[in-house]
Amino acid sequence: MRQRLLIGTLAAAVVTGTAFAGSAQVAPRLLSAKAQARHLVLVARFGDLAPLDVRAASRPATGQNGALLPANVRLSARFVGAQAANGTRHWRSAGRLRRGVYWVQVSGEETGGVTDCSPKLRNCVTHWSNVRRVVVS
Repeated sequence: MRQRLLIGTLAAAVVTGTAFAGSAQVAPRLLSAKAQARHLVLVARFGDLAPLDVRAASRPATGQNGALLPANVRLSARFVGAQAANGTRHWRSAGRLRRGVYWVQVSGEETGGVTDCSPKLRNCVTHWSNVRRVVVS
């Protein structure tokens, strides 16, 4: 009897932990990035995060927080886009980019839970996505 209770408790913990981990997204995901008529067009998924910024840089180097290095950033803008039924968001740059190769990234911000950052962890509620390469021609 004790063994069955232990197995049942462990199974419930695994199911609960898996469901919780599946619903909370730690970082946004940049699904696609392309150039259309020299405008940057992005599709991203933010999960439980609120969309925040878009960055396009001349080099793919990132810092400790996962963000593209500010020295390389050529475009920085707010990510404003309606959410589609499948949970993705689309964004298009207002201005045209110069021809060249860019590395693009989006950020999302935690809106619920603890939002208190210690001084050493500045912007701890901001999470950065994967980096994608875009050729503007």
